[in-house]
Amino acid sequence: MMRPYTAAHADAGVATPRRPPLTVAIAPLTNAPGNPDCPAPEGRLAQIDYGAAHRQCMGDPGRLVVGLPTLGEPALRELWQTPAPVVTGWQDGIGYGQGPDLLFAHLLLLDPGTVDLADLAERAYTQLLAFIRARGFPHPLRMWNVLARVHDCNRGLERYRAFCVGRDRALRLAGLAPTRFPAATAVGAATSGLLVYLFAGRTPGLAVENPRQVSAWRYPARYGPRPPSFARGLHYPANGSGCFFISGTASVVGHRSLHPGDLGRQLRETLNNLEVLTDAAGVGRPSLLKVFLRDPRHLEQTRAGLRHWAPTGTPVLYLHAQVCRAELEIEIEGVCARPPDASQ
Repeated sequence: MMRPYTAAHADAGVATPRRPPLTVAIAPLTNAPGNPDCPAPEGRLAQIDYGAAHRQCMGDPGRLVVGLPTLGEPALRELWQTPAPVVTGWQDGIGYGQGPDLLFAHLLLLDPGTVDLADLAERAYTQLLAFIRARGFPHPLRMWNVLARVHDCNRGLERYRAFCVGRDRALRLAGLAPTRFPAATAVGAATSGLLVYLFAGRTPGLAVENPRQVSAWRYPARYGPRPPSFARGLHYPANGSGCFFISGTASVVGHRSLHPGDLGRQLRETLNNLEVLTDAAGVGRPSLLKVFLRDPRHLEQTRAGLRHWAPTGTPVLYLHAQVCRAELEIEIEGVCARPPDASQ
């Protein structure tokens, strides 16, 4: 869990606790989603539970069930908190939690498999981007996308590539330049529906790219009609004094997938990418990691590899998911915390 940091108080000249704008912890899920007997903790911006199917919890707009099963543990959840009070609500199918500086929002759309996924993704993004602008948080910072049958064909195009077309159209129609693209993850689930959820800010973050990789939004046409529209990582606030969001990262160098079918070598390549990205961002090793595995049988091998890389005690959440490229076995995302600059 990210811990509070201490900085000199500009007025009083004394040391006072100062927390990053967002902290996250992983904990066992001991109560059913939406249980009215389990009030949200003070300052809870979002709670992400995991299970067999997507579910929005109507009695708790800040709580969301993502249809990705956890691996090797009892049911787990992510708890995202801010130092300030949070307001929650529903608007046009969007559930949200809103603090003074950050907004959490989620939207689940039906996907029967017969609709054009590009149109569905454009609709989801257009609706969410309009929503965050209307609430005064126009800058998407971190986005997650979970879609069904990610490698199936949708009207002549792989579903993930069709999703990328719709996402790119919506972001560009909203006027977001590539330098303002959010950090993001897109994975496949066994359950139906297109689920998109995000954090947005009143001010923009600062995108950071990986020197080992071509920026995703510059991928050549061999990867689809429109490239994936996301940043490799993003500082929020932009001065780097709070969180650094790490996008889903895999065994990709330049724009090519490396080591198809070899989990061990893919894991090492992925960790190399994470290390280069965090070095470029000027942050330490991640404070939390989330690992997406295509094959649950690779869990123990992955755990062993991460034990030699991540700092002792780093929370790691393992999820069963389809990685966006069929030849890849693993994808890892994370969050880093950095002490605030006392001069700010």
